[in-house]
Amino acid sequence: MEIYKSGADARHGWGATGAHWLLALTVGAAAAQGVGTIRGVVTDAGSQTPIMGVQIHVLNTRLTAISDENGAYQISNVPVGNVDLRVRMIGYSRVSANANVTANLPVEINFDMRQSVIALEAVVVTGTGAAVEKKQLGNTIATV
Repeated sequence: MEIYKSGADARHGWGATGAHWLLALTVGAAAAQGVGTIRGVVTDAGSQTPIMGVQIHVLNTRLTAISDENGAYQISNVPVGNVDLRVRMIGYSRVSANANVTANLPVEINFDMRQSVIALEAVVVTGTGAAVEKKQLGNTIATV
């Protein structure tokens, strides 16, 4: 027994389900081409030791990572193209970099951070006072 298809299914030979799969694959492939990954290691420029807790931020996005105990970080779902990164940590100078993100190959950006001293203005404390009398306690206190 043979089954004959009519209409659009007969012309293309794949049926409605095949068309839906084709559409899903096309949309999925287009979405996958739009994002990439940036990863790397953050180290102290003087000692070359990894720095934990450094904030790496992709500017103009909400994408941020914090380096781990090995100084390693990874940021996923980064838009493809040129992006600007800002790296900061208390006690270190801020560092910026540019990365060209591709969909198929993770980009590796390593950072060497230099320690910096945060300079504050001098604090001047002045006081005026008059003679102050200590209060006498009503009971005796002794150390044993």
